[in-house]
Amino acid sequence: PWLLSPQDVVLVMSLGALLFLTFIVHDLRKAMSTRRKHEPLGEFPDSLCALTEIYHDVEEPFVRCLLVFVLEFVFVVFYISSVCVVSRPTLMSRSFWQLSLLVQLYLAPGPPDDG
Repeated sequence: PWLLSPQDVVLVMSLGALLFLTFIVHDLRKAMSTRRKHEPLGEFPDSLCALTEIYHDVEEPFVRCLLVFVLEFVFVVFYISSVCVVSRPTLMSRSFWQLSLLVQLYLAPGPPDDG
């Protein structure tokens, strides 16, 4: 029941791209409105520039960011190539899939601390 067809992949990727573009436009509009409120660049309060990931931190070495990006890309390619193989799900594979959802929920970042 979990076999993927090319049409499914195109649909999911299209919805993901649409959501991605929606968030980009939202963030751009938010940044532009903040820019208008604080016209000179030096007047941004620190609370507006909270760093949450390594890609936001300018002190993080570029080589490390590039390495993380390349590794994520390689793992996604391996994942997609293994998912696109047609196979019947077994009881063990279904169990691992369901347990992986719990692991993802456990590893997901919580809300940022305001303190």
